[in-house]
Amino acid sequence: MVRIGQKTYQNQDYKNIFAVGIAFAPPGFMSKPFVSSKGVTIAPAIPRTGYTSELTGKAAALNIAEMIQGREPCHTASMAETAGMCIASLKNSLFKGSACTIGIYPIVRNRERFPEHNGRDIKAATVELGLAGAWFKRVLHHAFLHKLAGKPMWKYIP
Repeated sequence: MVRIGQKTYQNQDYKNIFAVGIAFAPPGFMSKPFVSSKGVTIAPAIPRTGYTSELTGKAAALNIAEMIQGREPCHTASMAETAGMCIASLKNSLFKGSACTIGIYPIVRNRERFPEHNGRDIKAATVELGLAGAWFKRVLHHAFLHKLAGKPMWKYIP
């Protein structure tokens, strides 16, 4: 069995190997499928976004640089310390569109840090429904395509 460092993404048996990204099944409630009272399967999952991969990849790259310089890896990334955002389109229209915008912190519940609200910072959690979310999703979509195509000023798009 391969063991990976919890926050450094370093293989604990082979120290020169790192694993980053979002292709994993965390133990516990984040991977355990449930069934609703009506028999519908509910399969919770970690957000499949580039942001999570970017954080873990950056931590691993910095740790590799530390190792090359003869130091121990010290850079970390944790979804229990990372915010998440989702924009789900409901109607695709410039004037009658709608989207549900959801923001949570942290992505994976941190019950030690936020025990009073079941592991989440209630001040950093929000759900909004409306036309603004539809416009926001459209802008993000076009910005992503602009960046992907390497068009002028693409480096300034986060």
